Amino acid sequence: MRTRGDRFGIFAVTPMPDIEGAVAEVDRALGELDLDGICLLTNYQGRYLGDPSFAPLYEVLDHHGAYVYVHPTGPEVNPAPKLRYGPDIPALNFVYEYTFDATRAMTSLIYNGVLRDHPNIRWHFTHCGGTLPFLSYRLATLHAFFPPFNSVLPEGPLDHISRLYFDDAQAFTAAQLLPLASLVPADHIMFGSDWPAVHNLFEADNVEQMPFLEGRLPDPRTGDPEPPVDSVYSPHQRIALERTNALAQFPKLRARIPRLSRH
Repeated sequence: MRTRGDRFGIFAVTPMPDIEGAVAEVDRALGELDLDGICLLTNYQGRYLGDPSFAPLYEVLDHHGAYVYVHPTGPEVNPAPKLRYGPDIPALNFVYEYTFDATRAMTSLIYNGVLRDHPNIRWHFTHCGGTLPFLSYRLATLHAFFPPFNSVLPEGPLDHISRLYFDDAQAFTAAQLLPLASLVPADHIMFGSDWPAVHNLFEADNVEQMPFLEGRLPDPRTGDPEPPVDSVYSPHQRIALERTNALAQFPKLRARIPRLSRH
């Protein structure tokens, strides 16, 4: 950051679930260090982000108008079965459970009133929102089957979902982008790479490793990290997805880019 602050932003991590320590670190990160945002996980020892015990953290995040990037982790117990197609291949948490854990966390934030009570926090979830776009209508219709939902959240969940921010890390095909785009404004979706965890996607031999995904992988020859986006977005819309939308949410980063700070 000291040498290439014109290229990179930075999020602070917190010592969660130590609430007192996390509050102090947020104050330091967004005050003294003047960083761009905070990173949280979807759950801490089985307690999801809507847990009432996290309220002091949200008060300080709301005070700072913080941008909070949430990355999934696994649930306390991993229910994923092993995949026994030839060798004994474990189905790791990130294959299934990361997407579901993000959905659990967003639902927890919505139905525990965190989004309503702390409107200045901008929440960002990765992987095009996991399974939430697919399940959002199902979640909303539960208000008819379980009337107490109407007492807790009479306005329903959809307006709250539309306030969230997302990226398309490992989720840059029409199958993932179109459902999300039906729920949130276009400027709430940004590019995500999942680098370096999925560096194989970007290697020169990615098509050799995954020939069944030819045409739907990053293209190392042209430097295009997400060619399938062209089936969803125009060139102008891609510029917003991959650049403008993020810069609008990170004014400190924008100010550090010399050619932009002059405008």
